[in-house]
Amino acid sequence: MAGAERTVSVRYEPLVLLEHVNINIEKWTDVQHQFWTEVLGGVEDARTEEVKNKAIAAGSSYGDLRWIDFGLQQFHIPLRDSVCANQRLRGVTCLLWPLSSRERLLDRIEKSGQNVIVPDWISPLTLPSSPSPSIPTPICVEEPVMKNRFRLEFDSSPPHSSGKSEIVAPVGGVVHGSAHLPGGVTESLGIKYVEMWCRKGTAARIGSFYEHLFGAQVVVSEDGALAEVMIGSVQSLKYREVPDSLYEEYDGHHIAIYINHFEEAYDRAAKLGYVYSNPRYPNLAVHTKEDAVRLKEFRLLDICDPATGEKVFQLEHEIRALSHPGFEQAAKCIRSLTSA
Repeated sequence: MAGAERTVSVRYEPLVLLEHVNINIEKWTDVQHQFWTEVLGGVEDARTEEVKNKAIAAGSSYGDLRWIDFGLQQFHIPLRDSVCANQRLRGVTCLLWPLSSRERLLDRIEKSGQNVIVPDWISPLTLPSSPSPSIPTPICVEEPVMKNRFRLEFDSSPPHSSGKSEIVAPVGGVVHGSAHLPGGVTESLGIKYVEMWCRKGTAARIGSFYEHLFGAQVVVSEDGALAEVMIGSVQSLKYREVPDSLYEEYDGHHIAIYINHFEEAYDRAAKLGYVYSNPRYPNLAVHTKEDAVRLKEFRLLDICDPATGEKVFQLEHEIRALSHPGFEQAAKCIRSLTSA
């Protein structure tokens, strides 16, 4: 069965695409709608209603749903969840933008009247400098209700001959505007990275978890305070050690990642006892390998140091095979490039 798995050759094997971040919000207000769609320029995905109805019918704990697209990535925002009404990612999500969009973005933020721009939460001394004097520093914003954090960075790579940037995709060369999710083209190029904030002394140990379980490529800073798990062509999942004043307890938010060699990863996770079924999604419970293959996904929750078995962090991961229907749009991009 493993030989029939779909795989994609990517720069950073075997993790292919960081596809969505899931955060619960109690209710969708006009303020929320303005922030996500007018300020950040996300678009509502056309599949949302169908997905919501199926999930609720199958026993999901939420009462409504929004999917907001940014390039080929999304934020999944369940509403009125009976288990956990509000969530805040304990870190920051980076959205990438064309450099030419910076002034329009700042103008939209100003005209919205939402006072969302904030200083960066991390000391400038510990952040990498701008890659070029011509690339401005990121814009940092906080979502107005739950204060979810966003770092808006600007594309530093040379544009294509068309003058357009590349979107965040599993492979390079996908030009902005040439591919999009069912919501439509967005000004943002997509989610570049998610940065999780962890306790001191844990970043490198967290990185080793991904090396051991997936065979992922992980870059650890010289001081050991930052581990970057590389994904696809330009994405990453970062773990940055922070002072206790910034560290937050886990509240159940999750991320979704598509991977090569899905069944091998499941076998390792199951052997180590890492497979997790979230009771909020009873229709997606995985108890056996057959369940994982049928659903084309499984979940992880605890991140453990492979050397000691000690739990050092929690973050629910929705691990998906490339045969999962959600990967089809990215697959179309890849096929169009390889067939050109």
